[in-house]
Amino acid sequence: VDDSFKWIRENLPSNSVMLSPSVVTNSHLLMFTPVKVFVPSSGAVSTASNQEMVERFVVAAKLFGLSDERIKELFTKEYLMSLKSSADGADTQNSIAAHLFHYGLYAQTPNFYFGDRAFRDFEDVEKAVVTALGEWHRDQETMRAKFSFEYIYVGPEENKHFTFLAGQFPGCLKNLYTSGGVSIYRICD
Repeated sequence: VDDSFKWIRENLPSNSVMLSPSVVTNSHLLMFTPVKVFVPSSGAVSTASNQEMVERFVVAAKLFGLSDERIKELFTKEYLMSLKSSADGADTQNSIAAHLFHYGLYAQTPNFYFGDRAFRDFEDVEKAVVTALGEWHRDQETMRAKFSFEYIYVGPEENKHFTFLAGQFPGCLKNLYTSGGVSIYRICD
């Protein structure tokens, strides 16, 4: 992974946008490379609206093979509550909603830093997810084009939690980098 980050620093323009559905990868890309990430690793580091963050995650998740049912589950109150009460705290990769909305989603106690409000209140996220999935199924091309990205990062986290099949990508991809379990693709013009 470190070699891929070095390659990114040496070969991609700093204003490039990299797509990955992984919370972990997106955090590392922001810390160790100059690229921007398509899906924010946290709502605390993004000026995107709540709706836009949901739509961006849906685009990334669908391109990486997540089913509608799994995407919906990741944003349900029951699922998020089960993460909060799990023995090991929270599974970082599967707690995308909590990261995007800074634990404001279905918060049971007031956030210490923000008084009685969460950092990002989003009361009807489940409806937003269903709406975004509907838009995806109506017109994938328009939804992909709505938020631009030039590159796709497929590394250990993506391979562990998702299924990215470059040959099934709805468009042209050029493999720019493959080494150490990481592939980086550019969307063809």
